[in-house]
Amino acid sequence: MKIFLKKKGFTLVPAGQSDLDILKKIDNNKIVECDMRQSRNVEFHRLFFAMLRVAFDNWRGQPGYKSTDELLIALKYEIGHVHRSFLFDGKIVTEAKSISFKNMDNIEFKEFFDRCSNCLSKHLGIHVLDLLKESEERK
Repeated sequence: MKIFLKKKGFTLVPAGQSDLDILKKIDNNKIVECDMRQSRNVEFHRLFFAMLRVAFDNWRGQPGYKSTDELLIALKYEIGHVHRSFLFDGKIVTEAKSISFKNMDNIEFKEFFDRCSNCLSKHLGIHVLDLLKESEERK
């Protein structure tokens, strides 16, 4: 069962009627196992990709990137958003991690966003606030 809850102080309450209906099915004083995730903010997600487009359009460094997808992969490696796997022969394979909605909640995405915006502003040679302002205009 999936249920959405709102935090009020140090209490979690049902976010809507359907959530309340589910909660009513659970006996009082029973312990319930939960995985806590803060839902992703779609507007924040759009701001990230607007920032990526701003960076792509203003990129003057080497290498030259052919797409925002290439830039995103390079950015993930640059900030260490990667996963390392060990092969049977002892070699290490490094892959960029996913930033999909199912793989990152809003808190994790905010941390990722902050690292990316700082990295991009450094490589573009512009202040992070200027980068965010232009990104907000393109969102």
